[in-house]
Amino acid sequence: IDSDESDVARSLEAPEQRKSRMSTRRLTGLQKQVLSLYRSVIRHTRSQDSELRKQILQYTRVQLEKNRNIERRNVMLIEHYLRNGKKKLELLEQGGVQGIGAYTSSS
Repeated sequence: IDSDESDVARSLEAPEQRKSRMSTRRLTGLQKQVLSLYRSVIRHTRSQDSELRKQILQYTRVQLEKNRNIERRNVMLIEHYLRNGKKKLELLEQGGVQGIGAYTSSS
């Protein structure tokens, strides 16, 4: 089967088959870290008011989508974004965040 035929075959798969094939793909360590960070953000937003929660989740999703196509081999860039994401999560956890882009110090 050439690549065109296999692409057509994949596009005709039932959604359950496609999902099953996709779920067997192993995640890299960095991908697991990204998903863990995303889950941490979601957990943190549960304690926020609904408007701030919506802003945080929307910002997070936009950032993930924007950077979705970074090559897996570009480890340094992925690690850079992970570090930045973790720092932003720490700021959220410290409190005082009134909206995206607004941080007020307690002191």
